Amino acid sequence: MGAPERATLRVSLTSLLLAALVAVALLPARVHAEAPSLADASPRARKVRLHVGERQRFAAPPMGGQCCTWRLDGHTTPATALEWDFVPTSAQVGTHRVTLRIEGRAGATERWWAVRVEPPRPPAVVVASPAAPALEVAPDETVELVLRTRPSAGGETVRTSWTVNGVPAGEGETLRVAASRVGRVRARALAIGSLGSATAREWEIDVRPAAIAAAPPTTAELPPTLPPSPPTTVPAPPTPSLRAGAEITNPEVEALLQRYALAWRRHDVDELRGMGQVASEAQARALRHYFATVRDLDVEVQLLEVRSRGHHRRVRFIRRDRFRDPRGRVVTRETPIEKEVARTASGLRFVRPGP
Repeated sequence: MGAPERATLRVSLTSLLLAALVAVALLPARVHAEAPSLADASPRARKVRLHVGERQRFAAPPMGGQCCTWRLDGHTTPATALEWDFVPTSAQVGTHRVTLRIEGRAGATERWWAVRVEPPRPPAVVVASPAAPALEVAPDETVELVLRTRPSAGGETVRTSWTVNGVPAGEGETLRVAASRVGRVRARALAIGSLGSATAREWEIDVRPAAIAAAPPTTAELPPTLPPSPPTTVPAPPTPSLRAGAEITNPEVEALLQRYALAWRRHDVDELRGMGQVASEAQARALRHYFATVRDLDVEVQLLEVRSRGHHRRVRFIRRDRFRDPRGRVVTRETPIEKEVARTASGLRFVRPGP
């Protein structure tokens, strides 16, 4: 091989070597360009907060030829698409971690979100009628009560039930009440969502006798004018229903228990003290602490038995407390109670059992 041929061969080899070096230098840039990027994944915020039953969509940016994996608290979900919807249940209240993993030819990339799941929202009140919580009606006058709500989350259902003086009175959005006896009636509507939340409304209906106005007498009906007679003092007869030691009736016991439940719902320690439920300052402090540690307290009383004990009555009932604990969980607690009721000058109250 002559010198010109050898020179030409060296030039060709040199060109090939330079081309190979250029290809190697460009290779990492191409690989890097093919690596998946999750900068546009949604939601953009890394911390997400939602309530039970609410839907949160997580999505990866559009990309082709990539393998997508979603994990919840380290457990792989069945979803493999670029989008995944998280709808938490009541059992998932708390903090969770959602992870998106994308695998491509150049390797894998991950992005994660911290998700805080709150307890379900209560059903939203659409109509509560009458708007006033206290009403005055005449005997046998019908009052229509309405509590119309809507679910707080998609797919949730709401069931509304009614009680009158603690006794179940029906279901649905409307209740008609017509009390025939003079007194006070407490009606309550409780709307419970299928996710575990609830909202309530109460009405106190004061049934009073209708006032009948007497027509003024005509001139012919007026009696002749007579000299005034000396005043005569006539003692008023005692009222048996207020006399200490008078017989206690079952309706009076039921009314006392309704006052008792209302005082618990209102956190009214002074009212409970006046009823004899609280007998010492230590008990008052313990009760105030209980009221301070629970939220959305709802109390109902179910009367079981009333027994005569001389002039007293021995009463057995169940107090049903429904509330949210400090962690936001809905708790229902039933407490069987037995108390002795006596009549005093200020009305019925709980007393210590006699011998």
